[in-house]
Amino acid sequence: MEIAGPDDDPVHPRSGPFPFPPHLVSRSDAACIAARPDIWLPVACARANGGRRAGCCTNGVCDLCPVDSKFTVLNGIDAFVRDNVRLVSGTEVRAVSAEAGTATGVMLREADGTERSVRAGLVAVAANAIGNAAILLRSGLTSPALGRYLHEQVSLEMIVDVGAPNYFGGTSITGHCYGFYDGPHRATAGAVLLENYNAPNELRTDRGRWTERLKLKLIAEDLPQADNRVTLGEDGDAVITWIGHSDYAYAGIERAEAGLADVFPFPLEGVVSKHFSETEAHIQGTHRMGADAGTSVTDGYLRCHEVDGLFALGAGAYPTSSAANPTLTLSALSLRAARSV
Repeated sequence: MEIAGPDDDPVHPRSGPFPFPPHLVSRSDAACIAARPDIWLPVACARANGGRRAGCCTNGVCDLCPVDSKFTVLNGIDAFVRDNVRLVSGTEVRAVSAEAGTATGVMLREADGTERSVRAGLVAVAANAIGNAAILLRSGLTSPALGRYLHEQVSLEMIVDVGAPNYFGGTSITGHCYGFYDGPHRATAGAVLLENYNAPNELRTDRGRWTERLKLKLIAEDLPQADNRVTLGEDGDAVITWIGHSDYAYAGIERAEAGLADVFPFPLEGVVSKHFSETEAHIQGTHRMGADAGTSVTDGYLRCHEVDGLFALGAGAYPTSSAANPTLTLSALSLRAARSV
């Protein structure tokens, strides 16, 4: 994935350096890191800053990167090419077959609706937290936790006028603040990660102060709730029941918003706008991992308790939420699962 990130990170100590150095931070990030290096640091991310992919162009259109700088399965799959390994497109895994409590293969549905079975000695499903839950439910798994505890972070997007210049960093998000992350407050309010955006930028209209504006995102952990869940409809496809985020998450956002002035070394002059994001697109929790088969679906190596030889990969294995993006952690868990075979 060619991650670019800092090596001297006091918040996340590392056993070794990232493959590539962090992106150039924005001017506001530089001021924050200089003033509070204990809580502000450059972001580690999979947007290229060296390596095989083009460097980030910093235009903020990250949903469909125009220069292929952002890591995706499509621009990274060649690294996994092996003899006798094939990617089969236009085919959906509907269920896992098992005999005597051991996975024996998968049931497939082709684009034209044709169904067929494939034998396998080991099966790993990795179709995100919603798709995995549907596959496992169609496979007859009966864990009480399966499909339940669907969750993701809560985030508040803000535009704030400030008394300092901003922008001109090397990628879309260059600064993270952990000033609202861990501590005793988590007994009643969620941890919050503060992201300082470099692009797309929001320019101020005051003459001579064009860049003195921040685009921020406050991202809070949520408490998983059993009633947020994935079930199967009459056609066997996933049906989502969503009752909302927890009060705990919103309390974390409220706490962080009230304390914003304490983590910046320059004045915050006024909030221009704010709104809650529709989604962070980090769907988690429907096949949670744990030691107890009565309350979890997989063990710590993502092996399903009910069926030998069956792994459920991805953020669906997360038993709790985090304010941080889940991708690097779920990737590490997948590597850990593979090494357990």
